[in-house]
Amino acid sequence: MDSLLGEKDKRDANLAKHYSEHYMANTVNLHSLLDELKSSKKTLYHDDNFIKIEDPSLVILIIENYADVDKRKILEKTSDASKTLMEMLRICKIPQTSAYRKIMSLVQQGLLIPDGFTFSHGRKVIKYKSAFERVGIDIFRNNVTVTVQLSR
Repeated sequence: MDSLLGEKDKRDANLAKHYSEHYMANTVNLHSLLDELKSSKKTLYHDDNFIKIEDPSLVILIIENYADVDKRKILEKTSDASKTLMEMLRICKIPQTSAYRKIMSLVQQGLLIPDGFTFSHGRKVIKYKSAFERVGIDIFRNNVTVTVQLSR
């Protein structure tokens, strides 16, 4: 029984590593986008560790991901400490197939970022952390802004 569990964990770790490497190689990271906006002073305001985002495409990206219940669980559980894929599955209690898809989507969009490694069953496993510690959404008339505090 233990060997079967070990094999399953190895398969899961290999799958996670494959997806992570694929998406990390083919993605525009939200942090680089925020850095670019910050340097150009375009639709982004920085105040006391909070960043106000008014760019409609970034606002939509953040709101859509936080509107999804499963993605929000993942982002909330990883906002204070980085976690492996298997830890996220266990803590968030999300079905495995959809969880992998949602986690990799968050990685691809830059909302979930690699944050170190750990070893599991003799293999190196990536740990992920939410890009934001706090997120606030402000709606005033037809103007929607998102205020975020970046993770440390």
